[in-house]
Amino acid sequence: MKDLSVFEYLYRDASNFKVWGSVLLRGSATAAHLARLRHCLAGARSLHPHHVWTVLEGGEGSDQWITPGLHYVNRICYLVTRVPHVDAPIAFRIESKPRPITTIGLARRITTLRRLLVAHQASA
Repeated sequence: MKDLSVFEYLYRDASNFKVWGSVLLRGSATAAHLARLRHCLAGARSLHPHHVWTVLEGGEGSDQWITPGLHYVNRICYLVTRVPHVDAPIAFRIESKPRPITTIGLARRITTLRRLLVAHQASA
């Protein structure tokens, strides 16, 4: 009888849809194979890059920046969105001393961002 391995996985997309699955593979997975697989699937790299944003340290000041895509230098964390950014040339500054924003002000900023993303996707 041939060696078989079962690979079980959890698929999760940016909208947090989840489904378990499994694949039957021929052969035996070695410890090196499993280590490599875990490394490849670790963190945000297993997500579609058009849904990942990176929060970065601001450099000289204590401000932070949110930029589209995966970045590693000065990274604080990743954010995952439902709407893809498709590498739009957009960055957001998070001031070290934030100012309050109203609900209407936030809605306007989100609308502006959506328009920019749609315009960028149309031009890509």
